[in-house]
Amino acid sequence: MSRKVQTSLLPETPTAEQVADYLREHPEFFVDHPAVLEELRIPHACGPAISLVERQLHLLRERNGALSHRLDEMIDTARENDLIFEKTRRLVLGVLQSASLEELARVLDRHLCFELRADRCELLIIDDEDAWIAAGVRRVERNEAMSIIGSLVDSRWAVCGELSDEEKYYLFIHDCHRIGSVALVPLMVSNVTVGVLAMGSYDRQLFHSSLGTLFLDYVGEVLTLTLPRLLDAVPPVAVNAE
Repeated sequence: MSRKVQTSLLPETPTAEQVADYLREHPEFFVDHPAVLEELRIPHACGPAISLVERQLHLLRERNGALSHRLDEMIDTARENDLIFEKTRRLVLGVLQSASLEELARVLDRHLCFELRADRCELLIIDDEDAWIAAGVRRVERNEAMSIIGSLVDSRWAVCGELSDEEKYYLFIHDCHRIGSVALVPLMVSNVTVGVLAMGSYDRQLFHSSLGTLFLDYVGEVLTLTLPRLLDAVPPVAVNAE
């Protein structure tokens, strides 16, 4: 008796006719289970089976559409990378060809404000004294600079986002109240911050905190290698004898 009960509890494999009857009673089955169609072998013949073939073709078209969309995204990314490379090439050549700090400032303003759509571009040289100001370049005293923007420029990586009023005034002075977002590129030599490239935008969303900084970090490396040569060419400050 026990053996018969156990046998009766085993699931029975449905017959082909039972499967056919079930599908007739549930015509929406393949709509709810489209993955099953990918495993079926259906002949290209006339009759009701053609609807299943069409369903499989529809799935293939959807997959092809998704792949085509992904390919378009990859092509757009490649084009964007080409543009970034060309912008970087022009900027680097301009920096390397600069013969003075003033010319360097013009190169940075021309390329960064135009290419990155920044509204302000300032180059600050951090030194032991506030001895002089070149056109487009400010030389600032180290202790004061570190007390105001030290937390922003104490690493080799660029930072983007919104700053406090004090920080914006220190970096840009003129029209600082209009600056909505800022990108800062520290210039470091032997782990010591020797300067900072500051770009400001009136748009609060342009230099948002999640913006990628690979391009800016590279610009910072090129500037760090170029600045010593240009600083050496600066004439000493004249001291009036009393």
